[in-house]
Amino acid sequence: GLLAAMQWQASEFSKRYNIQCKVSMHGEEIALAEELRIALFRIFQEALTNVARYSKASQVLVDMWREHDKIALEVFDNGIGIPEGAIMQPTSHGLRGMVERARSLGGSVEIGSALGEGVAISVRIPIPAEAP
Repeated sequence: GLLAAMQWQASEFSKRYNIQCKVSMHGEEIALAEELRIALFRIFQEALTNVARYSKASQVLVDMWREHDKIALEVFDNGIGIPEGAIMQPTSHGLRGMVERARSLGGSVEIGSALGEGVAISVRIPIPAEAP
């Protein structure tokens, strides 16, 4: 499932970059359509790529849960943060890609940062209602 794949990716990331990465899911794992699972996994991967490239973090915390009719994914790092105004620059391909991937499924991505205090990426994507 998605949680197992994310935990495996986090373990590999930790080994490769010597950055502690913990993935948690609150509640039971949710059955999601393949398109949604892939989108969440790719957003997660891109967040880890950004941590490895830019953050100088020592720790990443990842939480996922169901929030009413949405799936919520939050990724926090304790790195150096992103300079104000740099989040959605034309050269910020990874961050822009996360936003576009979520938007394509009717969701949203919020990116918060303060210099010296890390980055918080908050993703919300609607869970489609099951057809009768």
